[in-house]
Amino acid sequence: MKRKYNSMMSGEELRSARKSVGLTLQQMADQLGVGMRMYCYYEKGEKLIPIAIEQSVKVILGEKESSDGLSMFDLNRIKALRREIDDILGIGSVDIERLEKILKQSSKEFDNMLTMHHFNS
Repeated sequence: MKRKYNSMMSGEELRSARKSVGLTLQQMADQLGVGMRMYCYYEKGEKLIPIAIEQSVKVILGEKESSDGLSMFDLNRIKALRREIDDILGIGSVDIERLEKILKQSSKEFDNMLTMHHFNS
């Protein structure tokens, strides 16, 4: 099985995490051990965010894993996808483009969770 080293975390989620702990761009870059320029690439979505960076962000946020091994970050992302799916199922006509987007993101989330489980096993 090919290992995936990039997170499914978006630049927007990274920015939101940084702001939630009240850090400047430079402070967050310093805490993650990356240069300011690289951090800005991550936040702008110009570079893929490595799993190691995502895990470090979780530590900075102080997120703990639940008994099933999922962090609150993971659980919130899964719940958001579930709400989107319920929303699509609740409407009469299905927006195929939106449904395709949700399915692709769900697949990426599952891959990410499985990869993280593999690393933690």
